[in-house]
Amino acid sequence: MKRIRQTLQHKVVHQFLTYGILNSLGAAIPLLSIPIITRFFTPEEYGYMGLTLAIVSLLSQVLQLGLTHLIAKEFHEHTTKDRAVSHGMMAGLMVGAGLFLFIAMLALKPILPWTQNLETQHLSLMILSGTMLALWFIYTTVQQFHQKAFSVGLAGIIQNALIYGAVLVMLYTYAAASWDIFLICQATVQTTLTLFALFWLRKQGELTFAIHKAHIKARLKHALSFSLPMVPFMLGTTLMITSDRILIEYFIGVKDVGFYTLAYQISSVLLLAGISLNHAWRPWCMKYLNEHKTKSYQKPLRLVLTMATFMCLTALGYGYAAPFIFAPWIPENYNVAFTLVPIMSISAALYCTIHYISPFYLHLGQTRAIGKTIFLASLLNIILNIALIPKYGAWGAALSTFISTTISIAALLIRLRHCPKPKTA
Repeated sequence: MKRIRQTLQHKVVHQFLTYGILNSLGAAIPLLSIPIITRFFTPEEYGYMGLTLAIVSLLSQVLQLGLTHLIAKEFHEHTTKDRAVSHGMMAGLMVGAGLFLFIAMLALKPILPWTQNLETQHLSLMILSGTMLALWFIYTTVQQFHQKAFSVGLAGIIQNALIYGAVLVMLYTYAAASWDIFLICQATVQTTLTLFALFWLRKQGELTFAIHKAHIKARLKHALSFSLPMVPFMLGTTLMITSDRILIEYFIGVKDVGFYTLAYQISSVLLLAGISLNHAWRPWCMKYLNEHKTKSYQKPLRLVLTMATFMCLTALGYGYAAPFIFAPWIPENYNVAFTLVPIMSISAALYCTIHYISPFYLHLGQTRAIGKTIFLASLLNIILNIALIPKYGAWGAALSTFISTTISIAALLIRLRHCPKPKTA
């Protein structure tokens, strides 16, 4: 009993339990809304909603420019004043990237295949949502490294409650409401929350835009030289769970995207559980690696394998139980989605393992190595999707994600052995 009490009082375990409980409450909101939304939306409309979620997620990861990983790398190395300047510069870079993308998409819209049929207002809202979500991650990352698990978890609950609450209100209020109601609500809520979060960071002294002009060039060079090589990592990890929907729509049709999206949302409970663990794990791991240098790898790697095993076993049980839990509450025309849940749950657990490994590469400064490895794995995922989706449909997409995610974990662990270790003082 004493050992159990000591374990529960360990900072990492306490943080994980806090994240886990609060993230579970946050995850319950979109899950509970599924039976209602599926009554209003046909599988085709649900497919458009799924494509919206995929594109916004992809944009948010690209528009972060890898800068949130720089927060993780330098949080324990900088003073609060230096961090505030750095965070202000990051916010400015992300906003600039969002504006550049908006102008570029408007200019290239007539010639890009995937934007030709996309209405300008929808495209604008997607870019706005992606930019605001990228800025939101500055807030959540800073709070993670301040060990404020409750604040981050509560923010996630508020975020989902406001987005899905607004969607349900709109669906019940407007009889002619369609899939783009979700996009409108997401853009409005995310923008409001992000602006409030940035204001709160400034009040905490963790964000300032008072950057000395003489230091801008050096700071930009330092930040971008570290962070930009992480963009392929962030793009790759996101493509692994979003490119499937885009390619399913291209090869088969948007109706199957609706089935795949529903299965993904049910399976994503595992993602939230795994990311909860990562929220607690990453600050501890980065601090441990900074303190122990080259003597630090054996213990953290054992913990990575333990967490990965725990997640996979949980996914195995959940994947087979979830269809029996959700099927009675969802219209019968969505039943195809339940055949995808088991394999997608395992893939979700493996996807989380990639993030458990990433702190080692950040500590070593090997952002280019991890970025290249994950981006190549995402290209493999796309190739497998192109090969399997025309023949096996959405199930082929799920299998592609499982294979590419497994290979990427093996490649990261093998490559880590050959990365040059930091020199001890």
